Amino acid sequence: HPHVLQNAGVIRLNDRDVHCIYSMGNFTSGFTRTSSRETALLRLTLEKNEDGQTVLNGEKFIPCYMSLSSKYGKMVLIPKGAKVKGRTAKLARHYKKIMKHLSVIQ
Repeated sequence: HPHVLQNAGVIRLNDRDVHCIYSMGNFTSGFTRTSSRETALLRLTLEKNEDGQTVLNGEKFIPCYMSLSSKYGKMVLIPKGAKVKGRTAKLARHYKKIMKHLSVIQ
């Protein structure tokens, strides 16, 4: 696997379109390259319908950046929306890049 976030897409499977994420990147590693520290969490909302089948009712990506050092320790995932003193603009650039990779689903 590539250890970096890759684009998302839609594939055809059993006569239906299915979202596909080729690589979510890393959640922790010792890699220092910026591209290997950009990742995302995927939040899925599943519900039972009237027929008792489980269906997908919502999906959302939460972009995260793995900081090599923070007040919480080394290699910590910082999700979008977290308050990080003095790093807001830098993190915003990473989050924007991450969401560009995943834009087909949002």
